Amino acid sequence: MGNSDHSSITLSSQVHNKPKYVTVKRRVLTEKAKIDITESINNQNWNEVLTETDPNTKASRFQDIMTSIADKHCPVRSVRTPCNKAPITTPLITKLRRAKKTAYKRGCHSWKYFAGHLKVEIQKFQQKQADNNINNVTKGSKQWWRNVKTITGETPSSNQSNYIRLDNEWLTPTSFCTKLNDYYLSIAGDTRVEFPEIRIAENPVCVVNEWDVYKILKSINSNKATHSEDYPSWITKCNAELLAEPIADIIPSILSTGSFPAIWKQAQVKPLPKTSDPKSCKEYRLISLRYHLSKIVEIFIRKELSIYTPKM
Repeated sequence: MGNSDHSSITLSSQVHNKPKYVTVKRRVLTEKAKIDITESINNQNWNEVLTETDPNTKASRFQDIMTSIADKHCPVRSVRTPCNKAPITTPLITKLRRAKKTAYKRGCHSWKYFAGHLKVEIQKFQQKQADNNINNVTKGSKQWWRNVKTITGETPSSNQSNYIRLDNEWLTPTSFCTKLNDYYLSIAGDTRVEFPEIRIAENPVCVVNEWDVYKILKSINSNKATHSEDYPSWITKCNAELLAEPIADIIPSILSTGSFPAIWKQAQVKPLPKTSDPKSCKEYRLISLRYHLSKIVEIFIRKELSIYTPKM
C-alpha cells in the first residue's frame, strides 16, 4: 500500500447475487421523440399516396412512410429488464427477512442469526414443496417419476423457455405451433369456400368525411397490442388531425373497388391459455394481432353496409 494521509477503509467481502435479466425489444418514447414525430408528419408530402388509385399501393406506401418516421425518431431498441423470480414467502420468512434487514441497518451482529434462521426456513419450505409434489400424486407411477425428474432437472421442463408441454409430451415452439395449427384446422371444417362474384357499380360514389375519420382516429385505444411490424397506434391517435387527410383518401378507394389492402389483412396469431396449466390444444384461445388501421377501415365498411342491410 502507498502512503496516504487518509485512514484505511475495509470493505466487507459480501457476495451479491446478480439479478437475472431478459432482453426485450421496444420503442423508448421521449417527449422529444413525440415532438419530432409530429413535426415530420406535418412536413410530409402525401402526394405519392393521394395520386395513387390502387388501394393496395396506397395502403402500402402510407404504412411505409409512417414506419420510417417511427423508426427514425423512436427506433426499436433492445432493453434489458430484470426478471427475478418472486421470493419464497411465508409469514415467518417475511418476519425473518424484515428482522434481518433492520438488524443489519442498525449494525447489530444479530443479523447473522436471522440470516441463518432464514436460510433454514427457506430450505424447509422448499423440501415441503418437493415432498408434496412427489407424495400427492394420484395418477400412478408415471406421473410420480415425471415429478421426480422435474425436481432433479432431468427433463426439458427444467428449461421452460425452450419446451412447452402439450398432450403429455414436451414440444419445441415450432412443434407446438404446428400442433395447434393442425388442431384448429381439423375443427374448422372445409375451408375451401367459394365466394359469390362481387359486382361493383361502374361509377361508385364513396365519400368519406375527414372529420369522421378524425373522430375515429382520436378514439383509438393505444393500449391494445397490434402487429409487430405495425407502427405504434399512439402516433396515429396523437396526430389524428394531420393523418385524417391521407387516411380519408385511402378508405374511399377501398370502398369503391371492393379490394381490401393485402398488408392490412395480415395478422399474427398468438395462443393464450384458458387455464393456469393448459395440457391440450382445446385449452388455448387464439388471438389475432392486426394492423390498427385495418380496424379503422372496417368501421367505415360496416357503416357503408348498414345502408343496404336491414337493422336486426
